[in-house]
Amino acid sequence: MKNKLKKTDVIVVGAGFAGVYLTDLLAKKGLSVQTIEAAKDVGGTWYWNRYPGAKCDIQSMEYSYSFSKEIQDEWVWTNKYAAQPEILKYIQFVADKLDVRKNMKFNTKVTDAIYDEESHSWTVSTDKGDEFECQYFIMATGCLSVPSTPNFKGMADFKGELYHTGSWPEKKMDFKGKKVAVIGTGSSGIQAIPVIAETADKLTVFVRDSSYTLPANNKPLSATFIEKVKADYETIRNRERYSVSGHVLAVNDEAFEDILFCEPAEAPMHTIPKDELFKILDEKYISSGLALPVTFQDLTYDEQSDEVFREYLDGRIRSLVNDPEKAAVLIPKGDRFYDRRPVMDTHYYETFNKENVDLVDVNKNMIIEFTESGIRTADADLEFDVIVCATGFDAMTGAITRVNIQGKEGKTLKEYWKNGPRMYLGLMANGFPNLFTVTGPGSPSVLSNMLVSIEQHVEWIDACIQHMKEQKINSIEAEYDAEEAWIQHNIELAQPLFITHGNSWYVGANVPGKPRVIMPYTGGVSLYREKCEEVVNNGYEGFIFG
Repeated sequence: MKNKLKKTDVIVVGAGFAGVYLTDLLAKKGLSVQTIEAAKDVGGTWYWNRYPGAKCDIQSMEYSYSFSKEIQDEWVWTNKYAAQPEILKYIQFVADKLDVRKNMKFNTKVTDAIYDEESHSWTVSTDKGDEFECQYFIMATGCLSVPSTPNFKGMADFKGELYHTGSWPEKKMDFKGKKVAVIGTGSSGIQAIPVIAETADKLTVFVRDSSYTLPANNKPLSATFIEKVKADYETIRNRERYSVSGHVLAVNDEAFEDILFCEPAEAPMHTIPKDELFKILDEKYISSGLALPVTFQDLTYDEQSDEVFREYLDGRIRSLVNDPEKAAVLIPKGDRFYDRRPVMDTHYYETFNKENVDLVDVNKNMIIEFTESGIRTADADLEFDVIVCATGFDAMTGAITRVNIQGKEGKTLKEYWKNGPRMYLGLMANGFPNLFTVTGPGSPSVLSNMLVSIEQHVEWIDACIQHMKEQKINSIEAEYDAEEAWIQHNIELAQPLFITHGNSWYVGANVPGKPRVIMPYTGGVSLYREKCEEVVNNGYEGFIFG
């Protein structure tokens, strides 16, 4: 049964970092805002990803809002890399400070959004029977918010506990005395496996595509370091906004006292003598995380540098894993290091030295089906109490295309994107007026510090809406030619890069049937920001006002 139609200026879908900031900023500008969220509270990806060991791979002092000095000054991070509970607590703290929940409707999913050309408005429907009419419809649904669940035969027959890392239950999990299987060794699996192994009676890891990892070397932040960062936040934030990746802090000294910035190396990695290179990697760079490809940018495209770095990483895996057969399985086969996003780990490889941890190479011993008691492989029937699917996400487009979005002339966004997402600047699509996406396909998004990219998009959308109000403009959409030119520009930029040719979620390769196309913008945060500023300065070049 449908409820009475409610009118509002803006509907925001999603109450993660983007949704919280959008709700606050637009409401303060005098717009009526209704934010709709499937979860029971704010948090976005950090609400759902509660799996053991979940952490951010951007340093916590940078993975935070910059728009409020008061929030920056008041909140104190505890560790170099924040764990999920602390990040969730942080966004809840911000929501409290801004008092945004009064504009939010939780435990509700948007099902349909239909555009009316005559009234320049969207009619938005939910699974609770709500109907809203709004001028602006904003998808702030996040890039990693829809789990990609495998479809093994017999999954419904399994009588034990079955979980996906991307939709982990709130209840505290106890693996003590249990036989646990983890399927998948991407980022979430690599974070969860060492923690589960601490208490599980037996842990079996099913490996298809191994991932290279870098040690997080996570540690508490010193009060001195926090004080120095807060005193120099203005400089740091500005450097973030006009950097390649949106994060600029390098690995810190052991005492975490001084601020160090990422600086590009003077020479490509492969030009450094191997003995010297391996030594400086051991001593300085192996724990630098996502700062590593910022330092050695040639790792993203240079075959020789990639080859020598993988030689170093392969040797490191062999030194950390006692069993040569296990080490051989954990060494990626044929993958370049930067085919996919670097993964941070905490004692991941060392976990496979434990007596209660085993692995199955599904390339040689494939999963046939699930059974009532566990998993049947080509070689054996294995019994499990718990099966964890760490199989990633339908990244960047999944949450958007799951809503029935119909634009002009009844055109659906899902059909428009059947050969891959089409957007101008990752902000808007032709034929879908007043529909904005935050960090959508065609923007730096997942190749950047998401908080930097989120704030830039939210502020751009806000400025655009204010411009339309002042000029009494009813609608805006992307020009088709501008959209096409932006797509081709991104393809050309990405062509030399390894991630274009790898089989990662960056190109949709992890979801069967998904069109293979590079989705994030590869030109960097600074170049992208300058382009967005140029577009506005040229009278919103590439957009059509109605």
